[in-house]
Amino acid sequence: MNPKEQVLHYVSRAEQLLRVVYPLSKEPKVLVDVCKELSKAFPFMVRITISLPEEQQKVIDDVEAILEKHAKSPVEFSRDKKFIICSDGYDLTQLTTEKITRYLNTIKQFVKNE
Repeated sequence: MNPKEQVLHYVSRAEQLLRVVYPLSKEPKVLVDVCKELSKAFPFMVRITISLPEEQQKVIDDVEAILEKHAKSPVEFSRDKKFIICSDGYDLTQLTTEKITRYLNTIKQFVKNE
């Protein structure tokens, strides 16, 4: 598979989690899994182009920060269809379907333009 196909593969998996698994399970923790799938596409995005547009780079930075916070988080919980990641200093990071959908659409737009 070429890099573009790899990105599309991981985006498709992320979209499946967001559009099918999350509504069926009603478990906001699935949003973290969507971020994990998106993060698998990032190395292939870099192979497609030398310099990523600012919008896509921001998504990459945000998703990587979310995954890092998730890995280090002592407390996580769900509230009102949101997944909340709490740091040692009680800084909260909220994952919502809207936020993750925005990330997914930004990555999809990148693939369309390349």
